[in-house]
Amino acid sequence: MIARVAAGLALLLLSACAGSFGGGCRQVPQAQLAIEMRRNIPVVSATVDGAPATLVLDTGAEHTILLASFVDRIHLKRDFRHATMIRGMGSAMATASARPNEIVLDHVTMDRWPVIVGSFSTGDLPGGVPDGLLGADILAHFDVDLDVPNGRVTLYPACPGAVPPWTEPYVSLQGRLVRGRFLIPVKLNDVTIQVAVDTGAEYSLVSTRAAREAGVTPAMLARDPPAALAVVGPDQLTARVHRFREISLGAESYPNPVLPVIAFPSPAMDGLLGMNYLRRNRLWLSYASGQVFVARATP
Repeated sequence: MIARVAAGLALLLLSACAGSFGGGCRQVPQAQLAIEMRRNIPVVSATVDGAPATLVLDTGAEHTILLASFVDRIHLKRDFRHATMIRGMGSAMATASARPNEIVLDHVTMDRWPVIVGSFSTGDLPGGVPDGLLGADILAHFDVDLDVPNGRVTLYPACPGAVPPWTEPYVSLQGRLVRGRFLIPVKLNDVTIQVAVDTGAEYSLVSTRAAREAGVTPAMLARDPPAALAVVGPDQLTARVHRFREISLGAESYPNPVLPVIAFPSPAMDGLLGMNYLRRNRLWLSYASGQVFVARATP
C-alpha cells in the first residue's frame, strides 16, 4: 500500500520507472522536506488529516508513531482491537493503532496509512515536543536522500539498481535491512560490528557486547563515567562512556572516539550510527537494495 501522489507530480511519476538510469528507474523526486534540527534531532513537517504535524525523522523506528495528545487534538479515532507492543532502546510499551484519512509529505499523500498511537521521550527539545515519528514503514517505500548538512530530505522512487544522482564522490556500504532498519558494517578497534543508521539517536553508541569484542572488559566499563542517553523512545537511559582506540566507516577512520556503551535489547545490531555523524554527512538510503551511500557534504 503505497502513496497516492498529488496531481502535480502524477504524470512525472507514471514514468518514474520507464527510463534507463539506475537500473531501469528514472530518479524523479517525489517529495522534498526541510529538516529542522532541534538540538541534535531532525524534525520534518507533515499534514495529518489537514492538521499540521511535526515528526521526528527516525530511520531507527520500525513504525510511524503519533503522540496520543496529537491524536486527541485532531479527533482521530483509536483502534484498541489492534493494540501491540513496541520496544525501542528501553522498555516495551502497549499501544493502540489508528488510520488517518491521509498523511501528506510535500507532494506525497499516504491514504489510510496505519500508524501507532503511543508515547516517546525526546528530553527537553527546543521548539516543543514533536507530534510523532516518521518511521521506516513509510520511508521503506522510497530511496531516501538524507542531506542533513543542507537541511533537506528527498524521497525518490525505490529502485533496486539506483545510485545517488550526486556530483560529489561517494562510497557504497553494502548493508542489510532488519525490521526496516539499515545495518551497516563498522570497524571498532579492528573488530567489525553491525550498526543501525538511526536519525532518532542524538549520538552514536555501541552495545556492551560489541565493546567486549573490541577488548573492553566489564571492569574497564565500571570505571567509565555514566551519561544520560538521548535516544527517541519511551525511556531515558544511562550509558557508560568509553574512549575507544579507533572506529572506521568505509574509507574514513576516526581515532580515539568517545562512545556511550549500553546493553542492547536486540542481538541483531551492535550499535547505532547517530546524528553526531549523520548531521555532517550526506547519505542515500536505498530501501530497495539495502545499500547505503555516503558522501562528505561540500562546505
